[in-house]
Amino acid sequence: MRRIVPLAAVGVAALLLAALALGATKHYSGADRDPACEAGNCTVTFNAKVKKGKVKSVSRFVFDAVPITCDEGDFTVSNPDVPVNGMKVDKQRKFEGVWDGPNNQKISVTGKFSKDWKTAKGTLRDRGDFPPSASGCTTGLDHWKASR
Repeated sequence: MRRIVPLAAVGVAALLLAALALGATKHYSGADRDPACEAGNCTVTFNAKVKKGKVKSVSRFVFDAVPITCDEGDFTVSNPDVPVNGMKVDKQRKFEGVWDGPNNQKISVTGKFSKDWKTAKGTLRDRGDFPPSASGCTTGLDHWKASR
C-alpha cells in the first residue's frame, strides 16, 4: 500500500528546514541582580541569533525598572524604545555594546554565554541626563543574569 503525503505537510517541512538552515532566534530573559531590585522587578531581555547551535549575535537588549541615582534623587530607568542592538558574540562567547543618546546618555552592556548557550550573565550601566527632571544620573555597574 502506498502512503500519500499531503502537499501541505511537504510545504511545512520545507519551511522548517529553511528556518533551520538560516538559523533561529532565541529569546533570553532574566533579572538585574542589583541589591536595590525588589523580588525580580528589574528585568533584562534580549534576542540571540543562533547558527549551528552557537549564538552569533545579540539584539534588542532591553532592561526595565533598574534603579538609577540622579542629582535629584533615586528613580528607575527602562530602555524599551532604545534597545542596545547589533552585538557580535566572539569565540569566547562574549559580547558588548554601547548606545549613545542625547543629553550625555550612554548605555553600556557586556555579557558572556555559558558553554551550553542556555544562560548568559554580564553587566549594564546607564548614565546621563533625563530632561526636564533628572540630571547626573547613573545606575552604577549592575550585574544581570538571563536564560532562555
